[in-house]
This record gives sequence, C-alpha cells and structure tokens, in this order.
Amino acid sequence: MKKIYILISTVAALALTSACNLKTEYPPINETGVISLDLKYSEPGVKSDGVGNENDINSVDYFFYTDTTKAPVYSFRDENPSVDGIVYTISLTAGQDGVPSRSNLFKDGQFELYAVFNAPEEITPADLTTVKQTAVDLSFAYYTEDADGNKTWYVTPDDDPVASHPKYFVMTGQKTIKKASGGEYANVQETVDMKRLVAKVSAKIKILQSKTVSGLTWKPFIGGNNVHLYLCNFVQNSLLSAADETPILPAEYTQADYTNYVLNTSGTPATEGNYYVFESQQDFYTYPIEWTPGSDKEPYLKLVLPWKEDEGTVPNKELYYKIMFPSDITSIEANKFYQLEVAVGLIGNEGDPVVVVPGYNAQVVDWKANSKVSSAVSDAKYLSIEKESVEYYTKTSGISFSASEHVYLEIKNVYQKNLESGNNEYIVKEGVLQNGENGTTNVRSDLGAKSWISDSDGNIIGLKVGEENWIDLSNTDNYLEVGHTLNANLTSEHMDVTPWFYEITMKLVGVDGSDYDRDVVFEQCPNVYVVEDPNRRLNSTGGVYINTRNGNNAEYGGVNGLTGSNTNGSMYVITIAVSDTYMIGDPRGGVNNNLGDYNNNWSREGRWTEGAETNHRLTYYHPASTSNDYSDMIAPKIRIASSYGVTSTISKNDALKRCASYQEDGIPAGRWRLPTKAEVKFICALSTMQRIPILFGQAATRQNDTYSKYWTGYGAIEVNNYRKTVRDNTNNNNAYVRCVYDEWFWGDATETRPVDDNQYYWGDRDYQ
Repeated sequence: MKKIYILISTVAALALTSACNLKTEYPPINETGVISLDLKYSEPGVKSDGVGNENDINSVDYFFYTDTTKAPVYSFRDENPSVDGIVYTISLTAGQDGVPSRSNLFKDGQFELYAVFNAPEEITPADLTTVKQTAVDLSFAYYTEDADGNKTWYVTPDDDPVASHPKYFVMTGQKTIKKASGGEYANVQETVDMKRLVAKVSAKIKILQSKTVSGLTWKPFIGGNNVHLYLCNFVQNSLLSAADETPILPAEYTQADYTNYVLNTSGTPATEGNYYVFESQQDFYTYPIEWTPGSDKEPYLKLVLPWKEDEGTVPNKELYYKIMFPSDITSIEANKFYQLEVAVGLIGNEGDPVVVVPGYNAQVVDWKANSKVSSAVSDAKYLSIEKESVEYYTKTSGISFSASEHVYLEIKNVYQKNLESGNNEYIVKEGVLQNGENGTTNVRSDLGAKSWISDSDGNIIGLKVGEENWIDLSNTDNYLEVGHTLNANLTSEHMDVTPWFYEITMKLVGVDGSDYDRDVVFEQCPNVYVVEDPNRRLNSTGGVYINTRNGNNAEYGGVNGLTGSNTNGSMYVITIAVSDTYMIGDPRGGVNNNLGDYNNNWSREGRWTEGAETNHRLTYYHPASTSNDYSDMIAPKIRIASSYGVTSTISKNDALKRCASYQEDGIPAGRWRLPTKAEVKFICALSTMQRIPILFGQAATRQNDTYSKYWTGYGAIEVNNYRKTVRDNTNNNNAYVRCVYDEWFWGDATETRPVDDNQYYWGDRDYQ
C-alpha cells in the first residue's frame, strides 16, 4: 500500500529555519527508496478577499517524468489534502504502489517533478507540454451558472449568498529532483516553490477634497459608500503554463469585468494634504496578460465617483475614472501583487468617455502579507487629462488635468476652413505663429496682432489674438481653456460658418521626452455651421434622377449635369441654431401633399429605401409651406443640392414636382423640397460674404450683373451676386429651382443613402 505522509506546518515552519524540525514526521532516513518532497507556496495578503481562501488547497496533482516529451512514469491526485499552513509534503517509497524503482526513476540520475494545486478536475497524464496546456477558468472567484451555462461572477460571497462555488487558487510548481550523492535512498531535502497562476491588484486612491472650475467649487460625494471600483479587462481563462510565462491564449479565452465593488468610505476618511485617502479593502485577481499601451484590451481599474456642488447634500454628477497601469508596466505576471496609487483631482463630463488617471506610483511585489504602497514618491511624473478631444458650440470650453509638475503648451495648429476657397486659414500652422505679413497666405488678416502667452520662465501657456486669449492655461486651477468669441454677424464677410480647430500638446516643465505628453484637439463649432459634401458620382449627371410623367428627361427642368457658370459639384449642409434675423423651425408647416393626380402618373416606379419593393410610389410627401407665414423660416439643418441639379426655367408647379421626385448621389426622392425665401436669402448671404461658394445665380462679375430668378415655397425670388442683392419677384413666369433636403428631420444623408445608388429610390415611407 502507498505511504503518503502529510506535514502539518506551524508558524515556525514559515521561516524554514531548521530542516531537522520540519522532517520529524518523515520515515527514518535509512529506509531504502524513500522520496520526500515539500511543496511550499507563498503567504496570502492581509487584506485579500477571503484571506484563508488564498491558503486553501482543495486538491493536488503531481507527475514524475523521466522524459518530459513522454507520458509521466508516475502520477497521483490527492483530493483530500489536510494542509494547515503553506507546505504540502509528498512522501513515498520507490518501487511500491506503482512508483517506479530507484533504477527506473533515477536512470539518468534525476527525474522531473510537476505539481498542480487546485486543478478544477483531475488532469489526464500526458507529456509535460500537454499538461501545461490544460485550461483553467476563473476558479478564484464566486459565480452562479444558469441553465445555458452562462456564468455571473461575484467579487465576494456576500454578493451572492447562495453561491456554492468556493475560492481556490490554482498553483503550479516544477523542479528537477536529483538522486542523492551517496547512499541507497533518495534525497529528502528538496523543496518545490509553488506559484499561483493569478496575480492580484489593489489600489490606494487619493481624492481631492475640493476643486474649483470656472467659478464653481466641487467636492467628492464620498459618504454613504457612494464610491465604486471595478477591475476591467481581467483575464478569466488561462493555461497551467501561465505560472512560468504569460501564455498566448486561444481566441475563445476572453477578458471580462468584475461586477460592482463598493469602496468603504464610511466614517472619517484619512487625509494626506488636500486629499482624502482610501485603500481598497478588496484585492482583485486576474490571470496573466500582456498588452500594448492604449489598446482596447489594456486592463484598468474603473472608479465611479460622484461629485456635488460645494455644500450640496446630493451628487450633481457621477464621473467615471479609468485608472491605468504606468506606461512601463505592460504585463501582469502570475503570483505577483500589483499595488497602484492614484490621485484623483479631475472634474470631467458625466458618463463616458471616462477620465483617464494613470497610477503614478506602482509597486510590484511578491505575494506577501506586509507590503504596503508608500505614498512618499518624490520623483513620480504624471500628466493626466480628462479627455483628448472636445467638440463644443459658440462659447469657450476646456479640460481639467492633473500633473506632477507645471504644464506648458506646444500649440501645433489653430485654423478653420474657408469653404469658398477650399483652403484652411491659420492662426498657428505647424507650430509657427502666422501674422499675415510678407505675403503669407491662408491667414485670417482681420484678426489683428497675435502673440504667445508665457509664464515667468518663458514657457508657452497660451495664445493671444488682439486683446483676446484664444488659449489660456492655468496651472493653479489645473485647467486648459480655449475658444474665441465667434463672429455671428450675418453682414460680416468674416462670419464664422466653419469650426475652429485647436491642436495642442500639453507637456511637463523640466521633463524630457514625450512619454508624458498629452495631445488635445478642440473643435469650436459656430451657431451657423456649414459642411461641404462633394458629390461622389463620377458620371456626367452626378447621380441625379427626376421622375417625370412621360419618361421625358427634359420635363420638370431636366437632368443637365454641370452646365452654365455655376459648376460646383458639391452639396452643402447648413446648420443654424440661433438667428436674430430669421425664425428657426419646420418650414413644411405640417403640410401633407401627395401632389394630386401626378402621384399616380410618375413614369418611374421606385424602390423603397428599406425594402426590396420595386413598385413604390410617393405616399408621405411634405413640401415647404406655400403660406407667407413660413417665408422667413429656416430649417435647423438643410442640405442644398449641388450644381448637378441645375435646371432650365420651369413653372412653380413643375418645380414642386421636380423637388418631390429629385434624387442625387443616392440620397432618395420624396425627401427633397423647395426652399423657403429665408433659406435662399441666407444661403446667398453666405455666398456674398465669401463664406461658401455661390450656389444660387451666376458668378459675381461685372459681366454677370443680372438677376437670376428661383422658386421658393411661397413664390419667386431674384438673386444678383454681383450687386449682393436678393429681392422678391411677383411675376409668376418660369424660374430656376435648387432643391433642399431636411437633414434635421431625416438624419445625416451620408449615413442613410441606399446601398445601390444606381437605382431610383423613394425615401418617404420612413415618415409613417
């Protein structure tokens, strides 16, 4: 019968100071063929989740190899190990109970031992490489499992009191066991270090006690256990080989996030300077992983922290912070303890995107009980920003940041696009301040003198144009603010109708290299916002279709391509939020007009945009109102047909039908309409101010000192670009027409084009 001797260690055994004391339970040393091996593992952390569970040994599998490329010569699984401490002892006799004889086991003077603690099930004996490829799942966390096999993981048993799955940490160890140098018995002095496959992560979180931004004072809402912490992108599957190296996991091995863990912030918190200090009472566990910094699989801690205004009693916003590992840590190794320290002092936007806060101090230690993160880190360097890009309207905007040193700026580009010329106009270009002198082109000459704003040491911390600070950095408030007062004057030739872009790199004073640099892009959008959308079609008609009564392309103004003096092949999308001159609203006035008998007399039956139906006809059409009450109204966002939509002069009735059945570049029919008078006037005003190209009428030259007449929903209007004049026309004779598309209602047309824009489509049915 096999002899298995288990060593029960005392506290003194942890030091392993006396081999004789530890071996008192071993068989007598003169008993021939006895093999005694200690499998020793490291201590648990003092505040780990379930301290005792880090010690628990549920099963032991071990294998003896005389050739690791072949099956083991001996293997055994002990499913009832009685271990109290950190040492499990194997004691057996060569030549008995299936153990090979000394001559077979030590035929080369040694054999290889491989051992596994807490394998979820018995490991099938095989060559060593195959055994190491045995998969293990998240056996160190609690879970419940539904009928379909889907698992829900829990951090602590209190999260799910009925969970029947205890915590066991898979550990592995390997060692070459050599024959004793003398005598007939095997060496009894071998100790094998067992390593946990998992690593653990803890955090010390410092939260700023108050923060003032733009005149408002914010305080963290920490009472009542409102602070939540998650470990995200942890690895829930691994291989036994992970204790030796970070394995390349099969594709089906996934990363996941822990469920909510509440950070205990009750009572009076500890403080360090202006920060509250909390240490996570919960360690997190993960199998080994490697990552590329910035990848979507990079692991991190997510902190959910509510903030309140000054002395408020309820939180005003709940912010999400992404606590990253330092840039020099790009892998998590087995059996290591990763301790992060972070300072949270950023006030960002609610919800995603999260505020990124790197762990500016980190220790990686062995699995020990007395390791603590030290907060005295004098040389830690960090620069954290709440977001990398900002899009905002009209007013100034900014970001909060947190830094170990003062911050200065490298202002790379400040510019906007001139749609009339098609070029960008710069204030700063490639880091060079533009002043408009010496023939410099593409510069807003009306903006006056420009200069850098510097601190007392000469570091650039802003940009000044005239008397206005376009970019202003405050190291005192930890805030970067950008944006100038936009020109919204409809009579100004420099009215802002395209966004200003600010491309900035934030840098740490006195820190060389780019490891801590942070790039930020601000996009300042005006209330009147114009975007050019070039027609994608390369044929002569620009993908323009007109549905007629008799199949005659000349009907309803025809399809003429780019002809005449206006040959601009781009459509333009105009967004207008506010106006002192015009009403902003729905100029269709709730009208539902299917064009009477003509609806049943279209020559072409179109497809419907959302289905395969090919005999659809116009059903839910809403043209511009013919009431004068809507003449001064502009829709919030409209698309103007390109010059591919040029027409011959036609009657208003035909113009109405042209727009109802108009399709361009795959943007379907049934959604275009006649413009209002206000929309034509406004578009022409943008053209005469040279903010966009001329879309209505002829080029503004002395030779073109003529009036071109266009149809609107209420009546005709005349345009003279040379004289910069738009006037009403009461003559009901024929006129030109340029259709518009209600993008505010139908959505972004670039995203809703039919897949096949070589076909004719009706898009009106979506209106139901």
